[in-house]
Amino acid sequence: MRTAFAVLLGIHGLIHLLGFLKAFDLATLDQLSLPISRPMGALWGLAALLMILFALFFGFSLTGYAWALGALALLLSQFLILSAWSDARFGTIPNVILLLLVLGQFGQWRFHRMTEHEIHSLLSGIGPISEEPLTEDQLHGLPVPVQRWIQRSGALGKPAIQVARISQNARMKMRPGQKEWTQANALQYTLTADPAFHWTVELRYNALLSFRGRDQYIDGHGQMLILMNALVPVVKASGPQLDEGTMQRYLGELVWLPSLATSRYIHWEPLDSLSARATMNYQGVTGSGEFYFNTEGDFVKYVAQRFQGSGPEARRYPWEISATETREFGGIRVPSALKATWKLDEGDWTWLEMDITGIWYNKEAIP
Repeated sequence: MRTAFAVLLGIHGLIHLLGFLKAFDLATLDQLSLPISRPMGALWGLAALLMILFALFFGFSLTGYAWALGALALLLSQFLILSAWSDARFGTIPNVILLLLVLGQFGQWRFHRMTEHEIHSLLSGIGPISEEPLTEDQLHGLPVPVQRWIQRSGALGKPAIQVARISQNARMKMRPGQKEWTQANALQYTLTADPAFHWTVELRYNALLSFRGRDQYIDGHGQMLILMNALVPVVKASGPQLDEGTMQRYLGELVWLPSLATSRYIHWEPLDSLSARATMNYQGVTGSGEFYFNTEGDFVKYVAQRFQGSGPEARRYPWEISATETREFGGIRVPSALKATWKLDEGDWTWLEMDITGIWYNKEAIP
């Protein structure tokens, strides 16, 4: 569909050239009944150039300030159409489509600027990256299955993880009962010394409809933001329930950062030979979850009683993350394919399937 819109805008731009050709007597165009002066003809030519350039930028997914180019093309085009309304009025129809595309491009640009600022602020709080390795002494006191998992991961002897950058390809279902998966791309930064993460995601349905989301956990508080076309708020949530639920998410995602299991904010209790419960206490908020491993020491699943929603009416339901594949990133063995499921009264809702496409630790994580 993106290509179709780009072609439509390109043709729309070429049609503007008719005004230029008539003004400079380069073609006989009987279908244009109104006279066009040379200054106005030059504007028709400029509008054609701007429209075609934006069509190329849009067709090849070149963003940045392309929205400004499109906005200029739109304003100039509509001004010219109004000046020659009887001949050019039908050009307003593709301009409506152009308006929607420009708004979408502007929203993406603004969202990108917002998240870039948030990520910069998050990463600027990291101190010097230490090369001090994770040692066996630091595992003392952890439940046996947790120690076995950390040893199996290969994290021992490697620098303790202070920051990680995690890129993800995902398939999502936004509501229970949804049949089709929606493709998504996401990027996450996670910090360990002062627990925090920043996660951005894009779900694109077509050239006219997409959703951008940002979840973050900073200073013990969670915040969720979902925007349609990166402009219109669909979800903007915060509050005590979300603080606890976001902490539980952070806790479960330590399977990508094995050294985080030794954090002073996390207390472990053994359940049996293959499972343990972790309880995190940070900034006055407490959250817990249970980790399950196989006999080889690989992570199998994480289960937490987590709030679904963020308002006073939110209820806790079992929330499960399970691993389906494992591989190494930076020499550390972690889950590389996972799925997340809510265990609701009406049945299971597997809302997320995720593939980890890259993990960068410490200095490599900072762009």
